[in-house]
Amino acid sequence: MKNAQKTLEKQMAAEMEAETEVQTKAKAKAKEAVVEEADVEAEVEAPKKPVTLNKQQIDEWKKQYGKVFRTVIGSDAFIWHRLTRKEYVALMMDENVSEDGDERLYQRQEMACKTAILWPENADEILQAEGCIASNLGGVIMERSGFNLPVTDEM
Repeated sequence: MKNAQKTLEKQMAAEMEAETEVQTKAKAKAKEAVVEEADVEAEVEAPKKPVTLNKQQIDEWKKQYGKVFRTVIGSDAFIWHRLTRKEYVALMMDENVSEDGDERLYQRQEMACKTAILWPENADEILQAEGCIASNLGGVIMERSGFNLPVTDEM
């Protein structure tokens, strides 16, 4: 069992490192294209160092957040932590959400994702590009954060 878990962790780390490398290269290419188009000299902001996913990074997140989860939706993988009570209250108290009940739900699902997702760094872009990821992942985040229905028996 431990060998299978170690193999899964190694595979997960390798997949995430490969995905991070692809994203870093794509960002660098996009930034180069923008710089080439500019006719005037301008100071280009240094790219933010991408998070390198490895066992050490995951262990750091575990120390900071407790349990850390990986959810794969289609071809997108997300690493995230449970919402704390303080984060949940902040989501519920946010006054910038719509008055419409359905729209408010979607906004809060997206806010839960943005609060909890640790990786990938371009998660906001993915949430906007893919229609139901925020709804699906937001539901999973809320459930794992303790918002699923408890089992209650009559005594």
